Amino acid sequence: MVKKKDNFDEIVPELEMSEELQNKVEEIITSLKQEVPYPWHENNKNIIPIDVSVDNGTIRVLHIKPDKPISKRPVVFVSGWGSTPVTFQDFYKIVHNRLEFFYVETREKETSKLQRFKADMSISQKAKDVQRVIDYLDLASNDFVLLGACWGGSIILQGLLEKTIKAPTLIVFDPMHYFWYNNFIIKYLIRFLPTFTFYILRPILKFFALRGMKEKVQRQRLETLIAAAVPWKWRKAALASKDFEVLGKLHQIQEEVFVVNGTTDKVHDQRNYPIMTKKIPNGRFIFLKTHESNREFMMGTTALEFSKIEKANGVPPNLADFEKKLIRN
Repeated sequence: MVKKKDNFDEIVPELEMSEELQNKVEEIITSLKQEVPYPWHENNKNIIPIDVSVDNGTIRVLHIKPDKPISKRPVVFVSGWGSTPVTFQDFYKIVHNRLEFFYVETREKETSKLQRFKADMSISQKAKDVQRVIDYLDLASNDFVLLGACWGGSIILQGLLEKTIKAPTLIVFDPMHYFWYNNFIIKYLIRFLPTFTFYILRPILKFFALRGMKEKVQRQRLETLIAAAVPWKWRKAALASKDFEVLGKLHQIQEEVFVVNGTTDKVHDQRNYPIMTKKIPNGRFIFLKTHESNREFMMGTTALEFSKIEKANGVPPNLADFEKKLIRN
């Protein structure tokens, strides 16, 4: 499997795109961008926080519902490891006043309320939490889109493998097939040091996480989520995830899964995504090549376009040209 230190210049056929299609990606994103007020403040009455009961505690879900959405169905959005709503401002600029969505903050986030010594922080438990949210929102019998970004995508894949997640339309955006953080630090530093020392060591951990990352937007995102980290949650979650590897199991997933990508960086090596899609029997790969700074705009565009159609319609018309034909061995 492609490792993050490999040469990014390697040619992958599924990642080739004509200039015409690249321009079309930019045109779609540009046409949907809108200037919106900063939404992530406590007094915003358009964002309703919901505490959902899960095993050994609660997690927070943010419900955003416009008065007159243009979408036909809601989106349940599972964000990446430790990420905060603040880092999805560009996503929000696309979907604002256009679709109803639920922003799920998984249990390693600051907003979860958990029994510290009892809480299971594994990816399997997080998948169960996502289904608990779906059930709590009474979406299980309705048409909706379940979209996970980065580690959120990994959570969805794990849930599909263990049959703990079910949704009409499944989208994983730059999913991780393994736990990307420095394995040496997890095994020999995080495991043995007491939690309080992580407040002191945060700058060192930040250095290792950001080392070699040249992509400005992704770097800013990581800086924000590291600053918001709750050490005991991250420590427990990292130890529970250190052996996570899903690549060799993807063939067991029978559901139709859309894998979406368009950029690459130190954490999200885009060469992985055609490979992962091919291993899922009913996997479909959508490639929206764009600059790294457009990553969240592209994510919002994907969510919006899929929300405008029903499950039976398959791929949104505006994205149909970007689905890649895969040759499976």
